[in-house]
Amino acid sequence: MACGLAALARQKPTNGHHDVTGPESSTVEATASVVGYADAAPADFANVLLRLGEEPWRTYAWTGMFESLR
Repeated sequence: MACGLAALARQKPTNGHHDVTGPESSTVEATASVVGYADAAPADFANVLLRLGEEPWRTYAWTGMFESLR
C-alpha cells in the first residue's frame, strides 16, 4: 500500500478517487501513518471540496457521511 500511495503522491493531483486495496486489510491508524491525518471541521472540509470543484449535492453527502462517523 505504501508504494502505491507514494507513487500517487509524486504525481500531479488527479482530483479523482483511488481505491487502495491489497491482500490484507489495513487499519485506519496504519493508513494515517503513511498518508497523514488532519482533523477537520465539517464546514472546513466542505469548503475545500467546493473550492476543488465538487458539486454541492455531493459535498453535502460527503460531509454528512463523514460527520456521522465522527
